[in-house]
Amino acid sequence: MSQVTMEQVVRAISANAIQTPRMAREDILAESRMLELAFQRDKAKFVARMMDQSIVDGYGERISLYDKAAAVYYATLFEKTDARIQWEANEKTFNNLKWETIEEMRFAARKFPTVLAYIDKIAEGKGFRDTVCDFSDIPELINNYRGVLEENGFDFALETACIQTRGIISKLLSKAEMSPVLIEEHKIFMYQAYTYLNEATAEIREFGQHIFRKDPEKLDDYKSEYYQNKGSLRTNNTSPESFLE
Repeated sequence: MSQVTMEQVVRAISANAIQTPRMAREDILAESRMLELAFQRDKAKFVARMMDQSIVDGYGERISLYDKAAAVYYATLFEKTDARIQWEANEKTFNNLKWETIEEMRFAARKFPTVLAYIDKIAEGKGFRDTVCDFSDIPELINNYRGVLEENGFDFALETACIQTRGIISKLLSKAEMSPVLIEEHKIFMYQAYTYLNEATAEIREFGQHIFRKDPEKLDDYKSEYYQNKGSLRTNNTSPESFLE
């Protein structure tokens, strides 16, 4: 029987059990990594108090998995937003090239009604997706009627520019119209990874605060500097997240 990976364990966390972070990603990682240093230093004491071995052996891996999951989610979200920004910034340039090419084709094919009908069909429509289709159709039309266009002085540098632009905007479209379902899947996995990390963090803090209750210097290593600075320490909250504090 194959060994279950940590990622499989994390993905199996139910929707009802998922915890939502109350800190920014950078703060979660900073706190977890600082805690890990103290935990590694004092690990023998935790083992002696019968801490769950999966936490003892895998806390660092939990941090890394959350870091990776968050990085994938935010990178995906950024790509979608950035693609929209790039499209809006370059839309005028793309359209100028499209219409310049169409007008040049129309002039070169002015005596060929069949070719003009194809050109007019390409000229219909507007918008992101339509423009992507146009930059696929234009080079194909030029290639199909290359002889006609060449005989009538068409500038084939426009064909090269259209082919280059097709590659650019195709990539922008794939990112800008990235499936919301995919983005949501990345988000859910990030929250699952956070939950798995946070459960271990809470356990380590609870153990540490008990083990070092008479050692003020080490006791501080098992408290959350973030929440102490925020003045958010609540002594009556016994939920798992309270041990982050």
